[in-house]
Amino acid sequence: MKVCFLSTIPIQTSRLITRQCDAVARVGASVTLIAPLQARLQNTSFKVKHFPCAAGAIGRLFSTPLALIVSLREKADVYHIHCVQLVGCAILLKLCFRKHIVYDMFEDFPSMMLMKHSIPSPIRTICSYVILFLERLACKTLDAIVTADPAVLRMHTVKQKLIGKAKRRVFYNFPAEWFLTCYESERRRLPKKYDLVYSGGMSERTGLSVLLDAVEVMAKVGVRPKVLMFGYVDGPRFVTEFKAKASEKGLSDCFEILGRVRPLEVPSLLCQARIGVVPLQPIPKFLKNIPTKMFEYWACGLPVVASNLPPIRLFLREGEFGHLVDPTDASALAETLLNLLSNPLRAEAMGAKAQKAVRLRMNAESEQRRLLRLYSTILGRDASENFSM
Repeated sequence: MKVCFLSTIPIQTSRLITRQCDAVARVGASVTLIAPLQARLQNTSFKVKHFPCAAGAIGRLFSTPLALIVSLREKADVYHIHCVQLVGCAILLKLCFRKHIVYDMFEDFPSMMLMKHSIPSPIRTICSYVILFLERLACKTLDAIVTADPAVLRMHTVKQKLIGKAKRRVFYNFPAEWFLTCYESERRRLPKKYDLVYSGGMSERTGLSVLLDAVEVMAKVGVRPKVLMFGYVDGPRFVTEFKAKASEKGLSDCFEILGRVRPLEVPSLLCQARIGVVPLQPIPKFLKNIPTKMFEYWACGLPVVASNLPPIRLFLREGEFGHLVDPTDASALAETLLNLLSNPLRAEAMGAKAQKAVRLRMNAESEQRRLLRLYSTILGRDASENFSM
């Protein structure tokens, strides 16, 4: 089987590179990734073809004809489309060229558009509806739809009935084997330098201001936690403003802030912490999307303190792998963190139980098998004909 992945995303996301391209290639498929990656991939189990792509969402949209031309040369059995700008390309590949297409709704793209504050609000609303319309057209036109969250699939139902005939699958962003291997190789070598760790997007919407207020509450009772934060930044001023606020509160020494790090660096950073924090705010995106960071914390044996939001409650039962808190209540967050830090044996037991669950069931291997079976199903073949599963 020949599988072609298409993306206009210029970075190496774990979902695309390790959980999908590499995994599908390692079980015997011929895999090509077509993307405008900023850094060249080396020693991969799949082929990579780069195409020039303009910057920004609009630039990526106008660059999609180039992706279409390059992809048609591949003559693949299955085309796996990986971003909203390529929905039109996917529909053309299906209707005009009769290709087998899987569209990956790995985010709630309509809600994400509503959060683009650099765009005037009326235009954001119109663009959000356009994206929703295109995705529903994809559900009616393409062979299969893949998401990372059940709630995103439910967006495309009316009165509990599916819109369109495309097959639907949820492909969770569980940690891959390489992530667990990296953790095991690093955990004994690296000391616990941090009390708390936060990974992912750094912005108001991800709750870092609430985390800052919680640290202030902790400091007032004599506990000054060491907090590691790393990931991408939504806006250029956020980190500067965050550091200024921390300085005003006398908390600069509590925070170590890194930028975006390579995926291979994440396990070694997480294993240096005691507790993982997920303070996401109750905005439309986070009411649907499950935070990947939560599974990565658990894979590294960390208990999690997370916002009490519906997608998080699917996997985190109160008191089992961690604790749920009101996402807007800094005092509740501080109290929960203080309780865990003052009971290290209980925190370690929670983390160990969560890590066992990741190794047994919340890992990428089972998800990858389901993806491979989906490819075989839309081609009308038995999976054993295509892969050494």
